[in-house]
Amino acid sequence: MGADPAGFFIVGWGVMTTTLFSTCGRFLTALFVPEEPIVTMGAEYLRFLAFCQIAFCVEAVAAGAFRGLGRTVPPSVVSILTNGLRVPVVHLLSSTGMGLNGIWAGITLTAFLRGVCMAIWFFVHLRSRPRENTRSSVRSAASSAASISGRLLP
Repeated sequence: MGADPAGFFIVGWGVMTTTLFSTCGRFLTALFVPEEPIVTMGAEYLRFLAFCQIAFCVEAVAAGAFRGLGRTVPPSVVSILTNGLRVPVVHLLSSTGMGLNGIWAGITLTAFLRGVCMAIWFFVHLRSRPRENTRSSVRSAASSAASISGRLLP
């Protein structure tokens, strides 16, 4: 699978999960938990989580592409920094009157930030590579990422 099919697949997956989480959150939660207050909380969580699904998909592809290029440091750095930022952001948002929704918003915000940072770092890396090798390297890296993603998806 080349870069273009992998990119289209992952964007489609992100759009599908965004739509599913934002419109069917109550139904999805009720499949696992019968208690109404928990179903309401789960549906709210999925609505928040819907906003970062495409960014999460971009992050997964960029991280896989970096790994395919033999560069494992950028995904690690972005992941460590955004996970480290998650706790203070969640604390700040949940203590400002948002309560539980502040936790969901903090998780979503840091996940979105991770996707954006990975995409920016990846495109900066591509621009710094020699022009003639960039397209084949991207295809090779995206193909590696797609095969890794394919093994992770059910």
